[in-house]
Amino acid sequence: MTALQSTPTWLKRHRNLMEHALEYNGTPITWVEGDFEKPDPHGKANPKPLLRPVNRIPNETGKSLGQCLQDGEIAATIGAVVPSYVGKVPHIRHLFPDTRQATKEYYLQTKIFPIMHLVVIKKKIVDKYPFVVTSMFNALNYSKDLALRRMKAPGTHRYMLPFLPSYLEEVNDIFGDDPWPYGLEANRKSLEALVTYFEDQAVNTPQRSAGRIIRTHLWKNMKR
Repeated sequence: MTALQSTPTWLKRHRNLMEHALEYNGTPITWVEGDFEKPDPHGKANPKPLLRPVNRIPNETGKSLGQCLQDGEIAATIGAVVPSYVGKVPHIRHLFPDTRQATKEYYLQTKIFPIMHLVVIKKKIVDKYPFVVTSMFNALNYSKDLALRRMKAPGTHRYMLPFLPSYLEEVNDIFGDDPWPYGLEANRKSLEALVTYFEDQAVNTPQRSAGRIIRTHLWKNMKR
């Protein structure tokens, strides 16, 4: 995990959560970047100069971040994947004991559900073949709808997940028929929030503001 990914951005925005759960006192954070399971770097982060520099250092201990956490060399890890050591080491636990309930409550309170990833098409391709944008969007939507229908198909579970029907009922109650809507308009609130957090934390570079890109270009050109 690197300090410049979106996950730390969300967490830093909701600092009161860290203060309560980690007894965080507001002192500056040193972000140690690396792989959870291996003594390797996490990707090849090489950002442009930031408006407000972040105190970030690579993990050069020769150990994985997981081992550093177990040895008490770092205070916590943040990532999108649950590391293998969680639940196996007595002094390491989730930040929130019931992460599922905490996630649900956050969404119900804010109606913000952070997006997964963006799909990007090169401008030169769009300029030459404008139909590619709509075709790609429709194809991805069809693929997602097909996956949702198969997941909800009665009789045979598509995934080896006990209680799947009851989980799907709960998802429907919270999100409606589509928990993963595509397009900008359907995700406007989450995207606007993320852009605002980037700007508040001065993560954007002076040359290329994420807020400017989204607000002045994408909002004009796509309504879905």
